[in-house]
Amino acid sequence: MEGYFHRSRGTRVLEKWRVRLAFESLEARDLFHVGGLISGTGLAAGALAAKVTRSAAPLHQPPWIIDFTGVEDGPNEWTFQGRVIGGNVAGLVVQFGGIPSLEGQTATTDANGWFQITVQLNSGEHGTATAQTTDQWGQTSNTARTPVDPGADFNDDRHHSQ
Repeated sequence: MEGYFHRSRGTRVLEKWRVRLAFESLEARDLFHVGGLISGTGLAAGALAAKVTRSAAPLHQPPWIIDFTGVEDGPNEWTFQGRVIGGNVAGLVVQFGGIPSLEGQTATTDANGWFQITVQLNSGEHGTATAQTTDQWGQTSNTARTPVDPGADFNDDRHHSQ
């Protein structure tokens, strides 16, 4: 019976199930927030994040356009800019629309996903500018929107020389 409870010399017991847990850095759209404190740690629960995946979910999430704005640089001249976030955002083509002067206009994202375009609007043109892109896997982004209201911002102090 003694052999059942003691290992003989030279016999090695292999550990079958070794698990190593680690945190990974996630993008803002992969995070969820849990309010309150984690009991006994003093840590805010919102500081922790988890990425939830389903077996049927696509491997890559679609791109997402954030910080899309339009600024009037002069009479009828507008600069539109924003940022695409997601997997591989460099070199994506952003398509603009929403108002006639932006229809068919495009800009290409830089290495960090930023894009910008300056256009001359038709006199009296106003409405909502839109921006959208599609990634290399064919996934389409959200449609970002920003108001275009000529004259509303042009009279502020930053456009006047002192």
